[in-house]
Amino acid sequence: RAPADGRLTRGAALIATGVLLTTLCGVWVSLSYTDNAVTRSPLFTQMLQWARGADGASGSAGRNVLANIAHVVAVGQGYGYPINES
Repeated sequence: RAPADGRLTRGAALIATGVLLTTLCGVWVSLSYTDNAVTRSPLFTQMLQWARGADGASGSAGRNVLANIAHVVAVGQGYGYPINES
């Protein structure tokens, strides 16, 4: 809780930032390992394979990050859309 002047101490600000980042990382990891009907579809699987590289190799780290972002967005929309609509 901030004092009367509304400014957090340096330690409190670091703790608040740590809690926020830990929460965001936890949500990201949980969405990375969760599947839904979209991510199980053949079209989405084909898109991820194309994004990671057509040769079937592991691909570069950047391509794997982009594939993970697409997966997290596809799963996260199922949870975020109803919340935003309400």
